[in-house]
This record gives sequence, structure tokens and C-alpha cells, in this order.
Amino acid sequence: MSEEDRKWLEAAMKQYTFNDADRLKEICSELKEHKAIEKAKLLELLEELMEIVELHVRNSLNLCVSGGMQTLLDISFNSPHEEVRREALGIFAYTNQNNIDVQQITFKLGALNLMH
Repeated sequence: MSEEDRKWLEAAMKQYTFNDADRLKEICSELKEHKAIEKAKLLELLEELMEIVELHVRNSLNLCVSGGMQTLLDISFNSPHEEVRREALGIFAYTNQNNIDVQQITFKLGALNLMH
């Protein structure tokens, strides 16, 4: 394959594929400023985050590595909107379910007791 064809193919693949790990990091970064985001946008971001986490088991760990678990906990305890808190806790519960690696990280954050 020529260099030009390879570059074209790489660009096409990058343009038409969805990188869930990159999008997860973007969402986690946006959510860190959750206090400045309106309720509808927060719910939209949290719903998209749940969809990404549901795509593959590794995304639960990617969420933790991206700092998203701490942000979810912050949202869960500090958001004035019940619906937003519920969505954040739903993601928290889903990611901790049957995932020892995530549970260990959650334990270190002091939040594993929320599962009781």
C-alpha cells in the first residue's frame, strides 16, 4: 500500500469510527465543571456516559482511570437536582456491579458503602 493510500485510509477510519474511551474522557472532563452546567445538559452527558459504560466492561475501569468516579460521587452528593443525582448513582451502581477492580477503586474513595 502506498504511503498516500495508507494516510487516506487512516484518516477515513478515524473519521468514521467511534472511540468510546476518548469520548468517555471528554465527558468526564466536562462533568468536572458540573456546577456550572444546566440540568438538561448534565442529564444528557450522564445518559451518554451510561451508554458508553454499557458498551464494554473495560469502560467501567476507564471511567475510574479518567477521574470520572470521583466526579460521579461529587455530583451524587452535591447536585441540587434529584434526577441528576439519581442518574449519577445509577452509573455508580452499574460500574461497581460484579467488577472487583472498580470496587477496589471505589473502596479507596471511601464510597463502597453506598452499595449497601
